[in-house]
Amino acid sequence: MPVSVHAIAISPSVTEVSGQRGEVLSETIKIINTNTTDQTYYLDTLKFKASEDGGSPQFISSSEDHEGLPEWIKLETSTVIVPALSSAEINYEIRIPSGADSGGHYAAITVSLTPADLIASNGAIVEAKTASLILLEVAGENIMK
Repeated sequence: MPVSVHAIAISPSVTEVSGQRGEVLSETIKIINTNTTDQTYYLDTLKFKASEDGGSPQFISSSEDHEGLPEWIKLETSTVIVPALSSAEINYEIRIPSGADSGGHYAAITVSLTPADLIASNGAIVEAKTASLILLEVAGENIMK
């Protein structure tokens, strides 16, 4: 049985931004369809933490922890159809809450060929996701609660 290969390319691979509590930041990612047919892509957000050895990020599933930056990211759309050998730009906002802790916050915008809810409901499906990492630095002193 032949295996189909679908490459997902997104840009930028890493976005570093900084902002103040209560600020709304506007950003864009580009999804590039390298296939010769139109393709539907599904977008989602995930939390991640840097690995202690400085290597690959450790992604945290939405069911484990979706608080923080993944909740602050508002995607323009969660599904996009990109024509063959073309690209599409997806706008998103990062809405920093007024009570956000200062310092670093980390998330990824993921792009896949299968909706996240379908993957979650059927453990037999193995689906590759491509991620654009978002590194947000919130300025200011931490608020004592």
